[in-house]
Amino acid sequence: MTSHSSHNPLRSWPLQAKIAIPEVPKGYVHRTSLVQRIEAALERRLTVLRAPAGFGKTTVLTDVCRRKKNEGGVVGWLSLDDDDAPNLLGSYIPCALERGGLDLPVMHEFDAWSSSPGARQMGMLARAVQDHAAPCLLILDEVDLLPQRSVEWLDRLLKRGPENLRVVLAFRSNPGIDIATHVLNGSGSVISTERFRFSRAQIGSLFRGELSRRELAAVEVRTAGWPVALMFCRNLRVGQRGGEPGVDTEKLASNYTEVRLLGHLPREVRADLLDMAVFDRIEPHLVDDVLGSSDARLRIAERPELDGILLPVDKDGGVRRLHPLVKECCVARLSIEAPARKRFLHTRIARALWRRSELTAAWRHAAAAGDGRLVGELVEKAGVFRVWLRDGMTRLFSADHFLTPEITAAYPRCALLRCLVLRMRLKLGEARALFESVARATDDFTQELAGGESGALAVDGTFTRAVLTDRADQPERESSDPSPQAGDSAERQRLKSILLCVSCFRSASFEECRRHGTSAQAAFSEDVRYGGVFVDIHLGMAAMAQGRVKEASDRYARVRQDARAHFSGDLCLAACADGARSRAQPREGDPAAKTEGIDAPAGHLERHLCGGGRRERRADVDAVRQRVRGPVPGAGAR
Repeated sequence: MTSHSSHNPLRSWPLQAKIAIPEVPKGYVHRTSLVQRIEAALERRLTVLRAPAGFGKTTVLTDVCRRKKNEGGVVGWLSLDDDDAPNLLGSYIPCALERGGLDLPVMHEFDAWSSSPGARQMGMLARAVQDHAAPCLLILDEVDLLPQRSVEWLDRLLKRGPENLRVVLAFRSNPGIDIATHVLNGSGSVISTERFRFSRAQIGSLFRGELSRRELAAVEVRTAGWPVALMFCRNLRVGQRGGEPGVDTEKLASNYTEVRLLGHLPREVRADLLDMAVFDRIEPHLVDDVLGSSDARLRIAERPELDGILLPVDKDGGVRRLHPLVKECCVARLSIEAPARKRFLHTRIARALWRRSELTAAWRHAAAAGDGRLVGELVEKAGVFRVWLRDGMTRLFSADHFLTPEITAAYPRCALLRCLVLRMRLKLGEARALFESVARATDDFTQELAGGESGALAVDGTFTRAVLTDRADQPERESSDPSPQAGDSAERQRLKSILLCVSCFRSASFEECRRHGTSAQAAFSEDVRYGGVFVDIHLGMAAMAQGRVKEASDRYARVRQDARAHFSGDLCLAACADGARSRAQPREGDPAAKTEGIDAPAGHLERHLCGGGRRERRADVDAVRQRVRGPVPGAGAR
């Protein structure tokens, strides 16, 4: 017989640290629903807590453990390490439960499960637990650190242990424990990552109700409910409020991610994670396109180590994004370890997104690659007029953000885009000077870059000139017949029709305005969204001026619908459509509605849609209004 004596040499300080229940951290927010879920799961023989580092597994288990201890139950705690061999594990677990209140008897020969010392200890423990009769709770933290032999040994304990032994396993990813069998037979329960995320209400409680709604939403997006990220944010806020310099929270978060997350990943998984950090979103088809692979979906799904830091973007979870803090850390790490790889990925992503017509993202990745030539090439291919037709001035402003003086000097269509942006920023002198410079360098927009799209520079030049000179009758100055010609490219035909629509509206030739506008819309493809809005507003104003209030109201309703669907950030455009429609709806047959119905949309056009100056546009609208108020008797509007 062998006694488990109190002077066992294993009772050293390191062991005492491993079997001591941790203290609840300062500022801990009690999470009632999560604690209740775990306590309910303890009715089963096996409870698994699976989540990445920093999700609070240890913290919430500490809370549960101390609550159970206060209720008088036997509760043993053991923090595991990568050098805990089976024999040591067989000694540590009895010590943990003994400290937790279990009375360990003298060990007899028939208690041994095998001849190994660890197994003999476990036989003795099993008998003690069984004799105790009441449930005995054993919490094993960081199980994924165990060596493989210890994992196998632990798996046998779970299958052969007494019925009243309740075991809780906490790990990042399953090291090889047969959990499925326990879950299927009803003796096991798994609590995974999403249960550990803080809800918006819990985030508010963590910050003691001090966050405004906007601040609360920003913290939720920034942290995605990741407990450790929330701790960093809270500590930063406390330090700022107290006027203390404190610790650099960003560096602290980066250090935590590198040590606790990246440091525990297999090499292949780590390499994949660094690559994925360069993507804005992790969409399998996009990843395959960039990396030249065909198994991205499978590789992402088979990475349990990344559970919780890959956040779903769509409902079915097919598209994901990397947690913001993890992404920042990984991008910084890739910049140090493999800067050429990072540039390569940005370049490939830029070209892949370009093929998907995701323009702003493509330009951003090209700029991140440090490749000015690629930025210029992608902006040139997009085309100034074409981008305006599709997305309006907002997208042109986005493109301008990535243009350097070197790019605008080398790519004339990029320079024309800069002209428009300068015009919208009321820097008309600079815009005109740059425009004239480009005109001279390209022989009045007839000399395309080598390999450039034929005629595209001329179209963008005409469009830019019309905006800078505030003249929509530009086609009339280029040809004796301003109407679109058979030899014109499709894009040039669209441009002529739009400019003539505007010109005819200004001259109160409303039937001609309608004809040219309808012709333009017939030539629009499905992706021409802003051009459709622009023409609809003009046709709505023309219809209102002619007294066709129902037609105007319908067009303004379509403008409002398109504005909300595609241009939700353009509040002025939405307000323009709402105001115009509200004035038009009840005014069928009312002569006063004619002038009132063009005020709201015209006001928006002054500021935004076609780039004209406010004073000049006001004069145009006043002229049209005067014509509408005083038509020739019996003639009506033209």
